Amino acid sequence: MDLTIENKLIPFVVLVIGLGIAASTALMSMSYILLIVLTVLHSVGRRLIIDSFKNKFVLLGFVFYLVILFGMLWSDADFHDRSKMALRVVGFGLLPLFFAGLRIQNAAKLLLKAFIVGEVLSAVISIGAWYFNHPVLMGTKDTIFYWAVFRGHLLHVVFLAIASNFILWQVFSNEISKKRWIIYIVLYLLLFYDGFFLVQGRTGQVMMLAMNLMIVILRFRLKGIIMAIIAAVIVVPLLIKFSPAVKDGVSSYQQDQQLYKQGNSDTSTGLRKQFHHNSIIMFKQSPVFGHGTGSYPSHYKALISGTSQPMNMQPHGDIYLIAVELGAFGLCIFVIMLLANIFELYCLKNRYMQGMGFSLLLGYLIALTQNSFFTDNVSGLAFIFIMLAILACNKKNEVI
Repeated sequence: MDLTIENKLIPFVVLVIGLGIAASTALMSMSYILLIVLTVLHSVGRRLIIDSFKNKFVLLGFVFYLVILFGMLWSDADFHDRSKMALRVVGFGLLPLFFAGLRIQNAAKLLLKAFIVGEVLSAVISIGAWYFNHPVLMGTKDTIFYWAVFRGHLLHVVFLAIASNFILWQVFSNEISKKRWIIYIVLYLLLFYDGFFLVQGRTGQVMMLAMNLMIVILRFRLKGIIMAIIAAVIVVPLLIKFSPAVKDGVSSYQQDQQLYKQGNSDTSTGLRKQFHHNSIIMFKQSPVFGHGTGSYPSHYKALISGTSQPMNMQPHGDIYLIAVELGAFGLCIFVIMLLANIFELYCLKNRYMQGMGFSLLLGYLIALTQNSFFTDNVSGLAFIFIMLAILACNKKNEVI
């Protein structure tokens, strides 16, 4: 048995990363840097770094980051904006190192368990804060459905959605005891209640519903499709009627749409449409290779110069951001990377992890046009670590 300090520390560091995804950006950042160092120092880890490129998602993700780095060469943005964008998505460049580290000492499973524990803790604190009417951390009394902790309301619900899938699959398992089944039911209901009834986040709620329904389909196949349709028909109207958070979200979306039709775009929905419209204009200005990495803010400022439109630093949509900065070329690389991710998930023998991976990817694809989850340092790193951990939970990838 390898008793080196790296072998002892890697599982601990990965566990901290899992908790950091749920609770702290600083904790996640510090621990992933330590994971890189320990992986490079680890004798097996160094070999696994090269071996990681055999994974097509890792390879294409790394290539995508190289495109981002090369995009800095033709960008007319200042160095601050170029380097800021490169640092936001640095996780894709570190994919081989992360994947290698997660394949040592069952680290992948530890990360996933720690993440789920962190999300259960988030839900418990959120519900407790609401029950005692005492907001903590991210909570605020000014918005009564904003009982988020650790993260902002959107990521709070998004991460609850991801964790709920891991638990929901266990609820459907025939291989667990009645006692554990009850525990999983309770944990799932905690996450479901917090995500749909207390914390408002429309994107996250749509993601949670779609991801949960996909788990039903993947778990029960043909029967699952029927079950998912029935569940959607029953659950969605009930949520709209009885959930204050969902009801308020639907109402505000309808109001935003009405105001936008009347010419008022100063709403969440209206501003997004404005950002997307302007992003398409910017894309057409340089459709092949884009304006270069980090160029979005400066070109947006130039586009709206002389108008009353508000300044915008990012378009709230990965597709729009990549299209503007890297053009059709960068967008194609990004799509190929996602297809490589689908291929690697399809090749997984572990049906449970395969289901988790497909549902995770579905959730992020749902948010693709309305939020910059892939190209955000927090949500992007969360996707990378959770997806890599899922892919590492495969016999051909695990290194004990």
